[in-house]
Amino acid sequence: MTPDIEQLANRLNDSLANTENPSSQPWLFRPLLELLAHGQPVTTDQLAHAAGRTVEQVRAALAATPTPNTTRMAASSAAA
Repeated sequence: MTPDIEQLANRLNDSLANTENPSSQPWLFRPLLELLAHGQPVTTDQLAHAAGRTVEQVRAALAATPTPNTTRMAASSAAA
C-alpha cells in the first residue's frame, strides 16, 4: 500500500472507529479500507481473512451495519 493510501486509510479508520453508533463494527473498518484501496471489489471471504474473523461474523456485522438509506428512513420516522 502506498504511503498516501495508508495515511488515508488511517484517517478514515480513526474517524469511523470513534462513531457512537452502537451497531458499528470498528474491527471491520481498517481491513475493509485496506482492501478497497486496491480499487477492486471485495468479497466477504477476503474481508473475513483480512479481519481475522469468520465469514459468518463478517456477514453478521455487515447485516447489522446501517446503510445510508436505512439511516435516513429511521431519521424520517423519528421526526414524524
